[in-house]
Amino acid sequence: GEQVRVYIGRDKARSQIAKERAARSLLATLRERHDGLPLQVVKATATIVVSWKPLARIDFDDQGLPRPLWNGAVADEYHIQREVINSEFRDALGRDGALAGMAQVSWSV
Repeated sequence: GEQVRVYIGRDKARSQIAKERAARSLLATLRERHDGLPLQVVKATATIVVSWKPLARIDFDDQGLPRPLWNGAVADEYHIQREVINSEFRDALGRDGALAGMAQVSWSV
């Protein structure tokens, strides 16, 4: 048989990995408060969906730290307390060490 060289490396940018990590953390925070909701993460867009309706997506502020951007209509429909979730999300990121290294990533538009 013929030998073939294969390069195996990361197939995602560091920024995408950071977004997915933050989205999983937001999902965990939401599940703590809203256990019965059918919540999922769409990894490609770092979006949290509830019953396939986009609820929130992860964005980064000027310091490179993750923050959720909310779909207000869906959040209101499911009685999501956005300010409470935002606060718990920030606390969870700091507690789990998920913020470590995120501020050093170069984000661009």
